[in-house]
Parts: sequence; C-alpha cells; structure tokens
Amino acid sequence: MINPTIINYRNSGLDSFKIVPIMEILKNSNHKNPIESISFSYNPLLGDKGTIEIANNLPKTIREIGLVGCGISDTGGKELLKKFKEFKNLKMLCMEQNNLTDLVKEEFKKFSENNPQILVVV
Repeated sequence: MINPTIINYRNSGLDSFKIVPIMEILKNSNHKNPIESISFSYNPLLGDKGTIEIANNLPKTIREIGLVGCGISDTGGKELLKKFKEFKNLKMLCMEQNNLTDLVKEEFKKFSENNPQILVVV
C-alpha cells in the first residue's frame, strides 16, 4: 500500500516569490507517494499571487489544503474557487482568517453546498 504524503509549510515566512520554486518542485517531482495533504497556512505574505501560484500547480491528488491566514482577498478567492472545482479528490479546504468579503464567502458556501463531500471553512 502506498502511504499518502503530508506536507507542512505552516508559518514558514513564504511570500509570492518564495512559493514559485517550491511549487515547481512539487509540480515536476515524480512522487512515489501521492501528496494528499498540504498546508500553507499562516503565511500572510503569500497573498493572491502566491495562493494562485499554489492552486495552479498543486497535484490533483490533493485531498486537504490549508490556506488559513494567507492574505487572500476576493481576487485570489475567486481564482482559487475556479481552480478547486477541478480537484476531484478534495475533501477539506480551510481558508479562514483571510480578507474575503461576505460576498465571496457566500460563493464558497455555495461551492460547499454543491460539493457536500468537501468540508469548506472560510
């Protein structure tokens, strides 16, 4: 049996520039064990640009992603929502403590209602 890979970048001082080489490695690496859980939480300098870089390069094996307190605004939130619709294995998305308006939070709530198998926390 293949064991899932869990990666933790919580509170690592990442920003939109530092995340690029990390995502290139994750995108281009040939993992024997699928990446299922990854956290980038508490990296407030990631912002919209950094979190969109993450979403564009995450392996589709992701089941859980943490983006708590990453400085995400409505612009990034909307882009992330579009990308996360492509992740068929997604089971949990944690995005609280960001800069999303109630309007975008409502879009995530609708996404959650349409995908009850995914726990969405915004």
